[in-house]
Amino acid sequence: MKAHYRSAIAELSYLDDAAPVKKKCFIKVYSQACIKALEPSQADAFRHSKIRKQVQLDPDSQFANIEKIGQAMEEAAALKARLQQCQSETEPEKTEVATALEAGLQARIIEWYAY
Repeated sequence: MKAHYRSAIAELSYLDDAAPVKKKCFIKVYSQACIKALEPSQADAFRHSKIRKQVQLDPDSQFANIEKIGQAMEEAAALKARLQQCQSETEPEKTEVATALEAGLQARIIEWYAY
């Protein structure tokens, strides 16, 4: 808004040295500047044309205190222990299945050579 009335004040400054006249001129120029500043064309300049994207959160900075950090570390350790337990339970099953498949494959190869 200041940009609208600065130039008008500069033009009026050389006309008269009387304070009351300058005050009246300033009030008049200021009211005109307010009207110009609030025009729809000026208001559109302040609107955002793009939709703002959501800020990505950094997982390392989302903890606010030591208690939450400790709790998160405990949860991570518990999850790691559960995953290791599940892997140790499924490994014997995998080896049994692999040996059965290999035995079946060997039997098929022998049958194929026999014919």
